[in-house]
Amino acid sequence: GDVLKDRHLVVFKTRILLTSTPHLSPLGEMGGTGQPASKAHFVEHKISQLFQEMGRWTARHPFLVMGLCVVLAGILLGGLPMIKSESDPESLYTPSRNNRAAEDQVKWAELTERIEAQRALVDPASGPPKSPVEGSGRVLAFSDGGNVLSTEALNSIYALHKRIVNQVSITKEGVSGLKFADVCLRSKIPGSTACAYTGIMDLVDESLPDPFSPVRNLHPDIVRFPSGDAAGTVLLLGKRTESSDGSSVEKAMAVAMDYAVTAVEWEDAFLDLMLEESKKNDGKGPGGDLYSIAFQKEGSSDEELTKSTEGDTVLLVMSFTLVMSFTTIVMGSFSDFVSSKRALSLPAVSAVGLCIGSAFGLMGYCGVTFNPVVATTAFLLLGLGVDDAYVMVQSWHYSSFELPAGHTIEDRVAHTMGKAGVSVFFTSLTDMLAFGVGATSVFPSIVQFCAYTATGILFAFLYQVFFLAAAMALDAHREYSGVNELWGLLGKGWLWGPQGFYRPDKTADESRLVEDATSPDGKRVKAMPDAEAVTKFAYRYGQWLISPIPSAVVCIVWCAYLGVSIWGTINVGTGLDTRDLAPSDSYWSTFVDENFRYFQEKGPLLGIAFPEGSVVYGTDAGRSEAKALMNELEALSCLEDAEAFSRWMDSHHQWAEAGGGGGLAGLTNDKAYAESVLAWLQTPGGRLFADAILFGTSAAGDTVTVERILESKMFVRIEKLQTTSGDKVGVPCVKAIREVLDKFPVSRTGATPYVSGIQILVFWEASAVIVSQTVNNLIYAAVCCFFVTMIIMPHPVLCCVTMGVVAMILVGVVGAMELILDIRIETISMIDLILAIGFSIDNVAHYCHAFMSSEKKNRRDRALDALQRIWAPILYGDVSTMIALLTLLASKSKIFRSFFKILFTVLLLGGLHSTVLLPVLLGWVGPSSKEEVKVEERQLEDGLVKDPPAGGELAGSIDLMTEGQPQGASLVFPSQPSPVLEPQLSTGVSAHEAMGPTASEERASPSLVDLPVVSVRTDAKEAVQM
Repeated sequence: GDVLKDRHLVVFKTRILLTSTPHLSPLGEMGGTGQPASKAHFVEHKISQLFQEMGRWTARHPFLVMGLCVVLAGILLGGLPMIKSESDPESLYTPSRNNRAAEDQVKWAELTERIEAQRALVDPASGPPKSPVEGSGRVLAFSDGGNVLSTEALNSIYALHKRIVNQVSITKEGVSGLKFADVCLRSKIPGSTACAYTGIMDLVDESLPDPFSPVRNLHPDIVRFPSGDAAGTVLLLGKRTESSDGSSVEKAMAVAMDYAVTAVEWEDAFLDLMLEESKKNDGKGPGGDLYSIAFQKEGSSDEELTKSTEGDTVLLVMSFTLVMSFTTIVMGSFSDFVSSKRALSLPAVSAVGLCIGSAFGLMGYCGVTFNPVVATTAFLLLGLGVDDAYVMVQSWHYSSFELPAGHTIEDRVAHTMGKAGVSVFFTSLTDMLAFGVGATSVFPSIVQFCAYTATGILFAFLYQVFFLAAAMALDAHREYSGVNELWGLLGKGWLWGPQGFYRPDKTADESRLVEDATSPDGKRVKAMPDAEAVTKFAYRYGQWLISPIPSAVVCIVWCAYLGVSIWGTINVGTGLDTRDLAPSDSYWSTFVDENFRYFQEKGPLLGIAFPEGSVVYGTDAGRSEAKALMNELEALSCLEDAEAFSRWMDSHHQWAEAGGGGGLAGLTNDKAYAESVLAWLQTPGGRLFADAILFGTSAAGDTVTVERILESKMFVRIEKLQTTSGDKVGVPCVKAIREVLDKFPVSRTGATPYVSGIQILVFWEASAVIVSQTVNNLIYAAVCCFFVTMIIMPHPVLCCVTMGVVAMILVGVVGAMELILDIRIETISMIDLILAIGFSIDNVAHYCHAFMSSEKKNRRDRALDALQRIWAPILYGDVSTMIALLTLLASKSKIFRSFFKILFTVLLLGGLHSTVLLPVLLGWVGPSSKEEVKVEERQLEDGLVKDPPAGGELAGSIDLMTEGQPQGASLVFPSQPSPVLEPQLSTGVSAHEAMGPTASEERASPSLVDLPVVSVRTDAKEAVQM
């Protein structure tokens, strides 16, 4: 009381007594009591304790742990042969539920089959139904800017046609030498046994002086063949030029030839011939400089899509090699080969190999189908797996600053796992939740990919926290024994050598200790110098970044980035382009390109089916309703004008009006109208519509009589498409057509007319729902990840900042898809956007969690501290993932290349947001530590004294020495009051940081009697016992 005033004595007694609180516990940040810093951290604390115990057990039994991991992987690998593959685009990339187009397609196919079965009604002499189509081939001969109707070009194309018809030979059911004429699909014209038309080459007449004269005088709208078949000219000739009077076609840039067969073996032989033809003339094809060719068979899409992922094994080996090399560099040291962790790169990458094999094997046991998109999972897991390894190794390096020099290997592994394990656990959990949400998608390819990837992430987590942790314990024994890492690869330091066999209670040799005044006992284990250099660089970078001018520039750039990204997001395209499903050098990809280029002048022909009960054909009113419906459809802006063969009802009406079948007067009931239509179908003009009408019949002995019309088809043509995905024209047009059809006043059973007729409609169905599916999946995944974030980061402001920045990253990625990457939103990019949620949250949550857990006092220091701690793991993790995916650029699959482009963008934007935007944002306006202290102090009583001592009253120094401890610390006060500078310990750590709790916590202590006595020495050398 003689030296210090009572008021100040209480203050310093409180603060000095608290210096006896133990230093940071070897078990983590929770303090020496093992209790969480606040109730908000309770869950994280419990999980940390669990990982600490796991780390201790692993450190005690590293050989057992690694052996169990290998055995588990070996058992699961047994499931690999059970994996079944699927590559059908329609099965993978269209909705598996609520797919109206697919349901209508089934009904359309059934209707077509039933009409074909009634062929004898129209042509009694036709015999039994003709064999169905089993295969087909299509050839395009095209010349950009040229004319395929020139004599020279026609001669060459006709010769190619003859080779296809005469040289392609197969063996079927024991019969050899079968050619096209033997297995071709027969004409649907009643009484005809000729092959169905193949194209304009059927018109060539070799008996004429000019065999090609019939080809040079084609009608611009319709072509009639000798067999009686007819087809639209637009289907046979591409980019035509008509004569001045519009009566014929003068020029064309492309010609199409179609070969439909009843033997699937023929199309395989056809493809072999076309591949040989394409190699002629130094790869120019049979036309040389006159024209080029493109071709496909019916099964080309499936086969080429499967081929698009061939060679993945080579690419995966390359990825492993590259990642292994990068990991070896960043984990190693070039100045200290003892503390270097280069040897851990092998078990880190090996753990990834175990996780890939285990995940795929388990999926094989579970019967989950493999598809081409799933092939990217291995590359993704390689990147994610080594990310976890970097976090664990970085935590190992930091632990040397937080543990006393006498700690054991078991202590350090436990400490490392207590910190890194929590981080790896929660990032893995958020990724698994994101993919779990994706597994609920209606697209089978996404469901299968998410199942494989979520399982892989689970195994990646398990193998890293066990297999790699065990390897870290063994490598620590080498390090603590002072053995060079190169010798460690041969087992020296943990199997044999100076210290003999591995022991978990081993402490570091004296040669591995360095002086450190901030360490609990003045010494610590030497850390890898390279890691310290990286930390210092991050600190200097952060100081520059958070200064006013760079921060202002960052804010301006980010505002511009966000505006451009939003614009790109609004205008992004949707829908799957079938060209993206094939290898870049595929003949089928070339065919799809050229077919779309030359034969999409008017858009596809869509069928409108009137199911049974939808129309009362026997009354004028019923027929008028159907005609009115077709008129309303053709009035839609997205449809072309009606074509001659699109509406059978109008053609029949004109025939009957002209007196055919007795005229219109008697067509007042279903039976009379059906008989009139049947008579019309047997005329040359009506034969074109023979496959558009299904009759209801009755039988009396061998006599079959038509009673009414059950169902029928009519057609409409969509205007020219802008993209193969149909997102700009096709999808909205089908939606408009359905709106009209759904309003149709059905007359009897309530069956509604539907639109179908072409396979591409099922892909348009996917385009119609892909945006809503993507948005829903992203929202659900974000909500799940938000709740996980709330657990690991129980600060509402930081949680909102985290999700807001993640949203900015996603907007940037979608905007880049439109503005830079030229990628639409479809099933594959939808997978990438789900991935973006996980990757983005990983980076952003790492930084925000480090900011929240920082013990610095102001937001700027906390932002710098967080940047020091997570800059390297984020950088290494993102770069390693980019390297793992880099070999995808060498793939022939556009799926793989788009996968790399989007994920590269995600990683780049995620890294920039985490290491550029967030430090600026939180460094200037982030929550301060005072706000957090207030939250915790509400649970405590008010302090004894709140006013600090004036600097002038206690200028000098105070030695702090706890009883029984020879070493103390010097507490220095400034001679003048300062709003910034607080008393500093001579160790370099601020008194506030070293002393821990404030005065208000003294009353919360159960007792003060056990606290050590502290001696205080002032400049006057007068001691006071407290």
